[in-house]
Amino acid sequence: MLEAFFNEYNISHLEYEIVPLPINYPELFQYYVPMDAVFFLTIYDNWGRYKLNTFKSMELKTDVMWEATMEDRITTGKELRRMMIQDEDWEKWVPKSVAHYIQTNGLVDKIKKRNAIFNTIRV
Repeated sequence: MLEAFFNEYNISHLEYEIVPLPINYPELFQYYVPMDAVFFLTIYDNWGRYKLNTFKSMELKTDVMWEATMEDRITTGKELRRMMIQDEDWEKWVPKSVAHYIQTNGLVDKIKKRNAIFNTIRV
């Protein structure tokens, strides 16, 4: 999804790299990312502050793009998944490339199936 987004906005693949980061295991960062990379963050809650503090304690370069409250967020992943499950218009909340990726890969159906299984187990 991120690659599709970057392509939609003509951001060259030479300008970024997407890698998994085991945020709960800072001692492993060096095996995943260059330690001189810049870590971009948005902060809405204590989880965001935890990540920032983790990066700073390791003396990593950070760029907080913005900090706001959860109430300031337009939407969340949880809210988007709820919209998908309830067949609401979720596409307007994401870039066209992301909506296309989600639809092309059948992710709405997968989210609905996972939700149905979870609700069956929980009952």
